[in-house]
Amino acid sequence: MISDAIWITYRDGIKWMGDYTSDNLWGCMMRVGQMQLAQCLRTCRDSNGLDISDWEIFKSFDDDSKRSVYSSMHLLNGQTAIKWGLKVGNWITPHQIAHAISELHTKTPRAGFEGLKIVVQEKVVDFDRLS
Repeated sequence: MISDAIWITYRDGIKWMGDYTSDNLWGCMMRVGQMQLAQCLRTCRDSNGLDISDWEIFKSFDDDSKRSVYSSMHLLNGQTAIKWGLKVGNWITPHQIAHAISELHTKTPRAGFEGLKIVVQEKVVDFDRLS
């Protein structure tokens, strides 16, 4: 199973982050959150027979795009800045990334996953496909 997981790692050469060109040493929790969300999308896709490729899911985390995509580092940074006043380069907690992902998905669900509800409660994240 681990060899089949989508792996999202630190990036270099990201141009939109001002003084930062990499998320090395501070972006780990965002990357872990993205990987958890990617796995959730795959599981939801597989259990509901959705015609969405792994590549389409992976593109949901595009950091290089000038446009904001579903769960890019750009949007996650923006969401944590709004809610907690964090800046690019600040480390975030697991609770903060879970809330940021949930709020972004609620505001703009990934196409094909509109029925997916991400609930964060008592520092536990529950990914549940609604009927």
